[in-house]
Amino acid sequence: MADFGGYTRLIAPARIGIGPAELKATLGYLHDIRTSVLIREQPVFLDMRHCEHISPAGCIMLAAEVDRCNTLKTNHVNGQYPLMDRPRATMAQFGFHEALKFNRPRASRARRPAIRIHSGPKAPVDQGPSIQSTSSMADDLFGDSGFGGKVGIAISEAMENVQSHAFDLSFPEDPYCLRGRWWMAGLINRERKEASFYVLDHGPGIPIVASKKWSHILQDYWNSAEASYKPRGAPEDRDVLNAVALARKSGVDTGSHGRGFKTMIDLIDQWSESGSVQVVSGSARFSLNRPRKGAESRARCYRLVNPFPGTLISWKIAAPRHIAAEV
Repeated sequence: MADFGGYTRLIAPARIGIGPAELKATLGYLHDIRTSVLIREQPVFLDMRHCEHISPAGCIMLAAEVDRCNTLKTNHVNGQYPLMDRPRATMAQFGFHEALKFNRPRASRARRPAIRIHSGPKAPVDQGPSIQSTSSMADDLFGDSGFGGKVGIAISEAMENVQSHAFDLSFPEDPYCLRGRWWMAGLINRERKEASFYVLDHGPGIPIVASKKWSHILQDYWNSAEASYKPRGAPEDRDVLNAVALARKSGVDTGSHGRGFKTMIDLIDQWSESGSVQVVSGSARFSLNRPRKGAESRARCYRLVNPFPGTLISWKIAAPRHIAAEV
C-alpha cells in the first residue's frame, strides 16, 4: 500500500477467486478496498498489473466491491487492468468494465459464452430479465427445457432469498451494506456441458440473519440425527452456515427459508452428472461437491480469517444424467 498521485495504491494478489488457496488473499484485498474508501475516506488505485488469474466468482466479487465503494463514495476507486491477457479476458468476458462504466480492457483471448454481470435494486421486476436469461441459456446448453426450467427456478429462489433476507430493514444500518442491491453473472462451458451461476449481495449475511430469525430451524437441525455435531456454546458463523445449507438437504422442515439451497443441492444430487455449490458469507465458506464419476456429494464448512460482509453463492451444474451419458 502506497501513495499514488493522491490515491492509495492497493496491489492486487496474484490470484483472485474463492478457491481454498485464493480466498484468504482475495477477501483481504476486498477488505483493504472498502476500509480505505468507506472508513478512511481515501481514494484508492487498484494496481492489478501483476494479477495472473481472476476467476468468475472473483470477478463478480471485485466488481460488486468497486460498485459499492463508488456508489457510497463517488469516484473513489480507479485502477489498472492486469498485464496478462488471460485475467484481462475474463474481466472483459463478464462485462466488468460495463458494470462499472470503466474503459474496456484489451484482450485477445477468446473466452466461453457468459452472462455478463448484472446488478440492480431488489425489486423483482428488475431481476426478471436476468433470471430469464439464465434459464434460456441453460435450455440451450442442455437441450432439455424441463431441466433448464429447474435451473431457472433455483436461480429465482436464490434471488428471492436475497430479496427477503439480505436487505431486511429490521437489521441495523451497516456502513458496508449497500442495501437493496444484488449482482449476478453466469458462465457456459459447452465442451463439458456445464453451467455456472453466481449471485451476490452485500446484506448482513446468512449467519447473522439465520442466528436472529431462524434459531428454531438451527436447533431442529442440530438436534436431528443428520447433524454430525452440535455446537458447544455460542455457534460460530461456520456452524450456522453449515446448518442452514444442510437442513433442507437433511429433511429438516425450514418452511420457505433456504429454498434456493434445497433446489440447487437436489439438482446436483438427483438430476445432474456432477456439480458444486459454494457459499461465502460472514466468516464462513460452505462447499458441497459431487464429482463427475457418480460419487456421493461431500459438504464441508470452513472458518474464514477475513470475513465477507454479505453473501456470494457460486453454483456449477452439469448436464442431466441422461444427456451426459450421450456425450
